[in-house]
Amino acid sequence: MGKSNFSEEFKRDAVLQITWKKKFAASNAKGNDEAEEIRRLKKEQARVTEECDILKKRPRISPGVRCEPATGSRTTPNE
Repeated sequence: MGKSNFSEEFKRDAVLQITWKKKFAASNAKGNDEAEEIRRLKKEQARVTEECDILKKRPRISPGVRCEPATGSRTTPNE
């Protein structure tokens, strides 16, 4: 079996193709991460929209009672 002799041009092209494949694979993996993040954000948006719709439909307790989401306590104007 003899040693294969490839031209310099062929070797250069082979290296360029391998380099391109590595770069493409890395960018494709990044694209997959971005697609996963988009799916996660859409799911979260749907959940938040549903919560907002539920809160919009809830009955009002009385005009003078407010709900403070940060503390979870209710206050009235007379307090």
